[in-house]
Amino acid sequence: MHGGMFTPREEELLRTLLAQKGITEYQLFETVGEGKQLPGSTYPCEIESISGFVITPTNIYYFWFDWFDEHYTLGEEEGYWEEYPLEEMGQYKARAMQIQQQLREDKG
Repeated sequence: MHGGMFTPREEELLRTLLAQKGITEYQLFETVGEGKQLPGSTYPCEIESISGFVITPTNIYYFWFDWFDEHYTLGEEEGYWEEYPLEEMGQYKARAMQIQQQLREDKG
């Protein structure tokens, strides 16, 4: 992440990893650059570890984008990739519901 925004390479990698899970309609939410540079960068901070939520029209997932065992991951190996209950979104619940509604409307 650079200035709070994803680099094009990060966007591409995240899109690919999510597509491998069948997730093509989504919005990333409350993402945080974790400050760890990952392999494959062509300039400083082009690809770094990122945590946050993936909101789809029907589900919410927590992820931690990282490098593990010679490949990029959403955190599956470390137990970070998991479905996250809407009820546990706390102060972000209403916004998460709005995002899901918008994604459903955009799809329809």
